[in-house]
Amino acid sequence: MDLHSPPHVQLSSSDERLQMNVNIDTRDLPATNTMFALSAVIEDVSGAKSYWALKHRLDKPDFHYEHGFVLTVN
Repeated sequence: MDLHSPPHVQLSSSDERLQMNVNIDTRDLPATNTMFALSAVIEDVSGAKSYWALKHRLDKPDFHYEHGFVLTVN
């Protein structure tokens, strides 16, 4: 897929918070009813990992889980 422009990513953090803002050119999205599953894997300074998503399976993180695609863009 060719992008009109790369996503603009902005990070900010403090001792208690990590925030990421991502802006995507809407011309790069399919025309209608696109499903997204937003997710991240965060590794802290000790090496511990945490798994974040809009929706996980109940038993374990699975970023390919079809029911995790819960954000619709029309």
